[in-house]
Amino acid sequence: FEYTNLSKQRLLGLEALLRWHVLDCLTLNGTYSFVNVSKNEGIQVNTTSPHAATASLDYKFTKKNYRLNAVFSASYMGRKKFDVQDRVFVEEDNKSYDAYLSVSQTFYNKVKLTLGVDNIFNYVPKTLGSGITMFNVPATPGTRGWVQLEFMLDDVINSLRKKK
Repeated sequence: FEYTNLSKQRLLGLEALLRWHVLDCLTLNGTYSFVNVSKNEGIQVNTTSPHAATASLDYKFTKKNYRLNAVFSASYMGRKKFDVQDRVFVEEDNKSYDAYLSVSQTFYNKVKLTLGVDNIFNYVPKTLGSGITMFNVPATPGTRGWVQLEFMLDDVINSLRKKK
C-alpha cells in the first residue's frame, strides 16, 4: 500500500429522494446522489463515485387470506477515475449497475413463498491491477435466482391441532 497524507480535502454532496404513490397498490421510489471530492495533486484518491442512483417499483395486492408483493429495483453507480494501490491508473468505463426482481406471496398469514432474480442484466465487475474488485462495487458472479419458503411453524401446528 502507498499512503499519502492529505493536507486539505473538500467534500461536497447533494442527495435527492423521491417516493410517489402512483396508485394505492403501486409505489415508485428513487434516490440520486452527487458527491464531489477534491483531488490531491490532480489525482483522485477517494473511490467514491460522483453519481449514484437507485429506483424501485413496488406493487402490493392484499386480500383476506392472501398478500402479493412484487418489487423491481435497479441501481446505477457512475464512472470513476482514480489511482489505486499498485499504481495502475484506471481510465476505462468502470460504472456499475444492478437490478433485481422479487415476488412474494403470503398465504393465510402462515406461509410465504418468495421467488427472485438478482443481477438481471448479468453485470460482472472488472477487477483492478492485483485482481481486487473495485471499492463500492458489488462482487457478484452474475445473474442468480432464488426460491425462499417461510412458514410460521407455531401457526401451522396450531392449525393442524384445531382440525383434529
